[in-house]
Amino acid sequence: MRAFQSSLFLIFAAAGTVVSYACSGSDFEADPSLDLSQTDGPYELYYDDGQLEEKGAYKGGERDGPYESYHRNGQLRIKTTYKDGERDGPYQVYNEAGRLTEEMIYKEGVADGPFQRFYDDGQLWISTTYKNGEFDGLYERYWDNGQLEGKETYKGGELDGPSEHYYRTGQLWVKLPYQDGRFDGLYERYYENGQLEVRETYKEGQLHGPSDHYYSTGLLWMKIPSEDGKFEGPFERYYENGQLFEKGTYRAGERDGPYERYRDNGQLEGKETYKAGIADGPYERYHENGQLWVKGTYKGGERDGPYESYHENGQLWVKGTYKEGARDGAYEVYRENGQLEESGIYRAGQRVGSEMRLPM
Repeated sequence: MRAFQSSLFLIFAAAGTVVSYACSGSDFEADPSLDLSQTDGPYELYYDDGQLEEKGAYKGGERDGPYESYHRNGQLRIKTTYKDGERDGPYQVYNEAGRLTEEMIYKEGVADGPFQRFYDDGQLWISTTYKNGEFDGLYERYWDNGQLEGKETYKGGELDGPSEHYYRTGQLWVKLPYQDGRFDGLYERYYENGQLEVRETYKEGQLHGPSDHYYSTGLLWMKIPSEDGKFEGPFERYYENGQLFEKGTYRAGERDGPYERYRDNGQLEGKETYKAGIADGPYERYHENGQLWVKGTYKGGERDGPYESYHENGQLWVKGTYKEGARDGAYEVYRENGQLEESGIYRAGQRVGSEMRLPM
């Protein structure tokens, strides 16, 4: 039995004779004289203020028969029945105000049958069914305002069938299918205004097929295909005004191939090439007026090779070379009028030798 934190009286009726014990919580667990393995008959436990805490009966040292426990204010807390030490029959839980908060059925210590849980005000919160200790059948959960929050179907303890979840307003939030505990089929998620937010397809628990995402206005935000749980194929992402933001290609879940990014006015901002998720190959960046700003080359995710940047008027600004991500070689900086401003030499990212800087 559990340890008690306060002094209490323990009363047993053995062979028709009532026997009372006064003990502390620790003594009750530890004192060999209170071994209940051979105990038979009813018992009562009390709080230190004399209020009844629980009552029941033992048979052969195990709980057997009706059982009740109480809150300190005297309200019923738990009501059930035991058989051979196991819960067997209806099981009910009440709050201190006397309201039912949970009810279910046990068979030989295992939950089996209807289950309901309630908010403290009596409003239904959860309704489902147990079979051999596992969820089986329809499972429903409610908001405290009475609106349905979610419903799904279980089979042998695993989600199996359609699953739907709702906002407090009653608007559908998520709709997804399960099979044998895994996503399988069309998945949809909605904004509270009813607009579709996400539509994806799953196969045996993994993304497989189109994946489309939308703004709350209904405009497309992103579309990307997937296969066996990984992005696979061309993708596009858009600004909320409908303009293209970026486009590229995924292979085996990694960016691979040409990639372009745009400003919200439709102007190209930059382009580069990826290989297995890493920038590799030529890249370019553009000013807002459309003029080329930067061009160079990536190798294994680092700048490597000739590098040039330009002023907005198209004049050369910086010219140099990179090696493994660091400046390496001759380096020149030009003014917007084309006049050389400074020059020098770098080795492994460090300036070496003399530097030439022209006056303004």
